[in-house]
Amino acid sequence: MSENMNANEVDDPFLCVFQFFDWLQENAVPLLGGIVIALIFANADPGTYEYFFNGECYVASDDSYNSSTADGIDDGHRRFLAGSSDDHADDDDDGRYCARWLLRDCPIFGHRWTIHFVTNDILMCFHFALAMKEVTEALLPGGSLNPPTKAINIFFSTLGGVLGPVLLYFALLNLFIATGMLDKELEKGCGGDGCSYEDLAAGWGVVTATDIVLAWLVGRVVFGNGHPAIDYLLLLAVADDALGMVIIAVFYPDPYEPVEPVWLLLVLLAMLVAFLLRKWHFRKERASHQDWQAYVWIAGVISWIGLVKAHLNPALALVPIVPFMPGPNHDALEHLEEEVEEELEEEAVEMDGMHAKDLIEHRTSVDLGSHEGSVLFRQRSGSLKRWNSFNSGGGGSQKGDSEDEDSSDHASSFMGELPNLGDVLQEHHEHERGRGLTIQAGLYAGLVGHTVDDALKVIEYDEDGNEHLNVSTLDEFEQFWKPLVDMFLGIFALVNAGVRVDGVGSMTLLVSVSLILGKFGGVVLMYKVAKYLGFPAPLGVRGHHVRMIGLIATLGLTVALFVSDVAFTDDEIKSDSKLGALLSGLTGFVCWGLSKFYHFKDEDVVEQAHAQVEEELAEMIDHFKASHRCMGVPTQSPPGEEDARPDTGPTPPVSSTDSSSAVSSDEGGGDTIQLAARPGKIVAREQARLQQAVSTTEI
Repeated sequence: MSENMNANEVDDPFLCVFQFFDWLQENAVPLLGGIVIALIFANADPGTYEYFFNGECYVASDDSYNSSTADGIDDGHRRFLAGSSDDHADDDDDGRYCARWLLRDCPIFGHRWTIHFVTNDILMCFHFALAMKEVTEALLPGGSLNPPTKAINIFFSTLGGVLGPVLLYFALLNLFIATGMLDKELEKGCGGDGCSYEDLAAGWGVVTATDIVLAWLVGRVVFGNGHPAIDYLLLLAVADDALGMVIIAVFYPDPYEPVEPVWLLLVLLAMLVAFLLRKWHFRKERASHQDWQAYVWIAGVISWIGLVKAHLNPALALVPIVPFMPGPNHDALEHLEEEVEEELEEEAVEMDGMHAKDLIEHRTSVDLGSHEGSVLFRQRSGSLKRWNSFNSGGGGSQKGDSEDEDSSDHASSFMGELPNLGDVLQEHHEHERGRGLTIQAGLYAGLVGHTVDDALKVIEYDEDGNEHLNVSTLDEFEQFWKPLVDMFLGIFALVNAGVRVDGVGSMTLLVSVSLILGKFGGVVLMYKVAKYLGFPAPLGVRGHHVRMIGLIATLGLTVALFVSDVAFTDDEIKSDSKLGALLSGLTGFVCWGLSKFYHFKDEDVVEQAHAQVEEELAEMIDHFKASHRCMGVPTQSPPGEEDARPDTGPTPPVSSTDSSSAVSSDEGGGDTIQLAARPGKIVAREQARLQQAVSTTEI
């Protein structure tokens, strides 16, 4: 159960109601329950399930039409379904008709009011709107992804999480075709005429996205509340879904009608309306509060009409509107992540009087000019950073640092000096302080009985000029719709997850393997690439965390079901694809099982961050020396280090559980502290305990 329930009194009679709905939302009960009910319903009574929930049409002359599905159904309910135009609503020239339960007889823009249409094309608007809210807040000035250099490692992992499964999908598709595993679909699928390669290839979008709701649930189960790995996972999932929404908009229009781009002018009009609403809000320096309703019911409705008339997916109607809603200010977003980052940096080096801020500030930069490209592993914008040493007394300058030295002396000095602790911390502070904290804060605020954190609220004024701390329009929108959308997902699952389980088809295997192996492999591989290029993961997130994150990211349930519904027109292939998406949900149980062996919940985040910095410093020294050996340039240890320990190459990282490898650099009288040469926090505590025990024995 989440903490900080917003009940004024412990004996509030509605507290149990808040707690119950909070439990439902946190554990994704509506979504998971809808899946279970749909699978049971579809396999126990497929005819009734088809009648109420399936959105597809049959062809009258096709022998595959099962008349038993229409038994007991009034003929007045045989209608053309979503995708058929009004021009054809009164005739049977194309032979397409459906026996479906309609919410009302009157169509809207050529679409019939089936439960499938209302769920996928109307209710899902708000699901994608909330996903866009998280993207928007991350991209706001000061957000986790603004500037993008704040989260380069996560960007790499996201790219791997999209390209990995797509590339594997096409590789397996060609392999399955070559081995005859898809002969049935190629010869008899797609209405009996046989599917083309393009028909089967259309499913590549199914394997791209990550389900934020399930990822958050499994992440908390595996890592425990508050672990930095959860923020990394959510930021990856949000960036993943941002790409997924673009893929749906561009590559998956209405399969039955040609796109009519002229209607996109209505979408532009809706964006103009949203822009004017935003400008109206900020017309005065002392802005008053603005509600979200006008953005949704005016601009959102116009956008929805434009997309549905253009024969694009109307579920994305609010995606171009949400970014215009006023959100938290720059200072609030920046301060939230800066505070956490600085705290972890400080605790990661909190030994012997060392302070992260001092270590970073005592670093200097030097422009090597013509030496660009001649130094090891890192060069950015032609400017290379000079590696300086920092002593335990609060820092000092190196020999050759005097102001009268010319640039060539600086370069020569640079070429021989090893990286130090300040370089590691600076790298994290510049390129990995984007943590996605606002995503998890928003998810918690959207639970029934919870409120938006005060750190994300904005100062607004009433009509009398009195100052108030209010929830921003963007966060208020999420707080209102999140409980409803979580319930909507139960209906979505009921409508879309009902597939006949007659075995595992080739398309099921293709989707599930591509989604699980492709996404896992892509995330882990690109994480390693980013780290090799000099962009580590945020403090507290190490390699074994990223491997688990990659496995959790394979949960592509909701969006995978949605894309399966629009990617394929053949019922059997569509069902097989949906079954593959559902099977990806089983990885959640695998993650839970693995967490019982790896004990992520029991980790000390500070100790993990400390060990991470040790490893990265050792890797920096490795890369530095390897590069200089290739160039034939001698390297030198910083002053004092020769006395501290012999020059035996880069010091390996000290494991937090291996006390035998711990060496203290101040034992030899050196004036430089290298974290890679110092005991880890666990080792240091164990040494202190043993020393105390010895002292007690002597007494």
